[in-house]
Amino acid sequence: MSSTRSPASSSTSSAPSTSFAYNLPPEITLMVAKHFSRSTLQVAVRVCKDWNRILSNLIWYEVLEMDWHHPSFPTRVPPYAQFQDLAVHFVHTRVFSWHSNKAISQRRITTKDFALSTQLPPAAVSRVLSLMSNLTSVELHLDSYPALSDFDDLKKLEKLELNMLNCSTPGFSVTLFADLFSRINCLKLVMPPETVEVSMSGLPETDPWVMTVLEIEPEAIPLASHCKKLKELAVGCDRDFEQVSMRPVMECQDLEILRINVDLMFFSGVAEVLPSLTNLKHLEIIVNSSAEIEFFNAPDTPMPLLEILEIKHMSHQDPGNISSFSRTYGTILRSHSNLRTFHVEGAAINPSLVFPVPGQERVASEWVCDQLEHLALILSWPGWSITSKDEKCQCWDEVFVQIGKLSHLKTVSIESEDLEVHPGRGFLEKCAPLYDLKSLVLSAPDTERAWRVDQIQSLLEKYPALRSIDLGGLVRGSGSTIQAWLDNECNREIDLVSFYNESDDEEYQESDCDEYEDDGYRDDGYRDDGYRDDDS
Repeated sequence: MSSTRSPASSSTSSAPSTSFAYNLPPEITLMVAKHFSRSTLQVAVRVCKDWNRILSNLIWYEVLEMDWHHPSFPTRVPPYAQFQDLAVHFVHTRVFSWHSNKAISQRRITTKDFALSTQLPPAAVSRVLSLMSNLTSVELHLDSYPALSDFDDLKKLEKLELNMLNCSTPGFSVTLFADLFSRINCLKLVMPPETVEVSMSGLPETDPWVMTVLEIEPEAIPLASHCKKLKELAVGCDRDFEQVSMRPVMECQDLEILRINVDLMFFSGVAEVLPSLTNLKHLEIIVNSSAEIEFFNAPDTPMPLLEILEIKHMSHQDPGNISSFSRTYGTILRSHSNLRTFHVEGAAINPSLVFPVPGQERVASEWVCDQLEHLALILSWPGWSITSKDEKCQCWDEVFVQIGKLSHLKTVSIESEDLEVHPGRGFLEKCAPLYDLKSLVLSAPDTERAWRVDQIQSLLEKYPALRSIDLGGLVRGSGSTIQAWLDNECNREIDLVSFYNESDDEEYQESDCDEYEDDGYRDDGYRDDGYRDDDS
């Protein structure tokens, strides 16, 4: 017996239910907002009433620096006294940024919709913040420390970025805002040089803050002693300062990530503090002298859980540090079994001392960090005294053999002025197959070299997971020919990042490769390392 459905019932069942859309969880509605620009949402709310109800409160999910001056910003439409009526516009606001008039004018921001007179005062901004029930991140650029008291009742805030560079009032005291800071999970604090004294007097030692992420300038390091639950600490500034003690960081025994974007020479107690952080997994530092990282050579492995190590060198490095730096890096690679990323940048080191053959240079063991996944050696200038081209090639060949033993490598990046990578030899010939290798960079700055299609084909066969290749500068037409083969004949998608001049295609001959292979370097080429800002 068949049943039939009336047209009325059919149309009713197929009609979209807007009540469901009104009650979508905040996480889903927020994801919808992130897929559309603000201008798109503002157009969409005019389509119909249903769209207006669903999308109107997504427009301001992010309130940034200049949004206060937008003609349609809610506080500019009704009288300011009707703040409570604005809550519906900010129900999904997660990120909030407010800059004082002084901060904006000093940045010379100009727009037809901008007028200093339209900027809300801090007290009024605080009232607006109280309407943002789902707010998680706040950025404030204030003119004075007293203005911060207007925001002292912020609750359930995950992140606060406080920029006081435009404040000329001296004597900033953390004690005055301890209640605010004690409730924040993540704090970024930027202060002007003349007011960077951080007073910790009056803070009860028995009431540590819940903060787990802290980004500060060197003078604010004493704050770390009150953040015993800290997981991540970043210290940095772009100005000169007097030497600061690192010892307050020793209180953060749960610290897992430490970024020091200032030369270690400006800190005291480094050799005492860093080895004491036994739970540290991620370390980024800037060094000038090999003595600053001598603690890595201790018999008891410091920071045994270390997984990511990134070290940047100052531009002017003492040649006397080359051997000690190189051997220390070799020690690190042979002592930290959990290491996954090893990145050295701007160094003048001897690669054959970093990757010595077992039995030489008092090295008796094979690699301990056999789980290493990311290796980067970006060298500023040659760290060895040899000048013979054949000797350099032989040294690099030995280095490539050792790198090939790190069988779990996913990315390899080697940049050096004296890197001799000739087609058919060097890395391609000496390094063992790395089946997980996805990205390869072999670059000699200011140098063009020749690679042929068959050599690229051999490279892809030997490293089957490879997806990105950067061979530095390529000689006349070589890059274009390789790119054409990758586009038309290669059976997998490869990103060729190498620099080459497409205008030389017509002059390119296969014999040119042999010519440049014999001649080695070519000094009239250069590599452009600039970047392009994507404003879309």
